[in-house]
Amino acid sequence: MSDSSNSGGYRNRIIERIYVRAGDILPNLRNPKSHGREQIRTLDAIFSRFGIVDALIAYRSARNGGALTYFDGHGRNMTDPTQVWPVDVTDLSDEEVDQLVLYFDEVGSMAKPDTEVLADLLRQANLDDDSLAALAALVAKEARIDIAGLIGIPEDDDLTGLLPAPAAEYTEAPDAGLLAEGMGSGAPLPLADIKLLQLYFTTAQRETFLVMVEALAVKFGTNSTTDSVMEAVRYAHTNLAATD
Repeated sequence: MSDSSNSGGYRNRIIERIYVRAGDILPNLRNPKSHGREQIRTLDAIFSRFGIVDALIAYRSARNGGALTYFDGHGRNMTDPTQVWPVDVTDLSDEEVDQLVLYFDEVGSMAKPDTEVLADLLRQANLDDDSLAALAALVAKEARIDIAGLIGIPEDDDLTGLLPAPAAEYTEAPDAGLLAEGMGSGAPLPLADIKLLQLYFTTAQRETFLVMVEALAVKFGTNSTTDSVMEAVRYAHTNLAATD
């Protein structure tokens, strides 16, 4: 039987698979990308829900005295450094890794989504976790998909009572957001509004904030939280400027 690892025209650079703690692999200080807190929270949400579904990629770095060093998977060390992961060890050199970090992630971003398939996936998605819901909203926005009406909010979700009933009609807009519910005169809640409301989702002021926005929407004849807040800021700025 032929060795499938040597078939085809590509070299197999993976020389072994081992299992080690994420924190026992040294970071690649030449990696130009950093991992923000929100990305780490989202990774943690994915691993908590689905478990370990991939392997880290590492190599033995001459720069680090031959120590096992990350090529791909740095974020796992930041979610839980004590977690044991499968690690594919490659025979890459420091110089090769320096080049690959320029291309490895970026080439993935070149893929274009099939909007019909993506919309169907979003419709089926379980977005109980706030971090995953925010990521789904970002994916939809970048693909210019209007997913209002595709995703409902679970009855036990603590966001349910924060938003009015769904609008009877939906006015399409390229920045339409994740939720089907509307604000003010009944327009759908755009993604920008969701980001604004997220500031209040876990604070004591959220109900007061929404009541005030509803009142502002009536006063200014606006159709969204973003527009209402913008009009309120413009109104305050104009009046303050007039008193100077």
